[in-house]
Amino acid sequence: MLSVHPSSRIPHPSSVSSSFILHPSSFRSGFTLIEILVVMFIIGIVIGIAAVNFSRSARDVLKTEGEQLSLLLQQARDDAITSGEVLAWKSENQVHAFYRLEADGKWRPIERDENFGVRQWPGDMRVAAASINGVKAATTDALVFNPSGFNAPFDMTLTLSDARITLRADPLGRIEIRE
Repeated sequence: MLSVHPSSRIPHPSSVSSSFILHPSSFRSGFTLIEILVVMFIIGIVIGIAAVNFSRSARDVLKTEGEQLSLLLQQARDDAITSGEVLAWKSENQVHAFYRLEADGKWRPIERDENFGVRQWPGDMRVAAASINGVKAATTDALVFNPSGFNAPFDMTLTLSDARITLRADPLGRIEIRE
């Protein structure tokens, strides 16, 4: 037979003092829906501000790409002088690349080169207008860099969305960027 010790009995609710009774409001664990919504709202605002500050405008992207291209073109001019080879740069569609004039008289793209390899324009960036030696040129015409260091001056307008910059080179290959 099962016996129950008298001290292990469960007391009757009426015999328990009110200080030991646990009310539902004293079981507060977790967060309320309002607290969670407020925190999510604050996080959303912080993320929105960060996204605005970290996204680059079309003008900034275009300026950075223009500066990088300017340096690459000047490096190509210097490389043509030091190597004694004729180099060229050309843009077609969304790609631009450097070329080397081979002994057979054909232009070959420079591949597997950290600086002169084939590159993709960002977004819808493109060459919108060009002139070589003061004469309007097709946007796909090549810029040629001779070993003599004297090259045809050029103007090249790059666009991205509604932003526009122009690279202007003198006969010595010095390039300035105009917005």
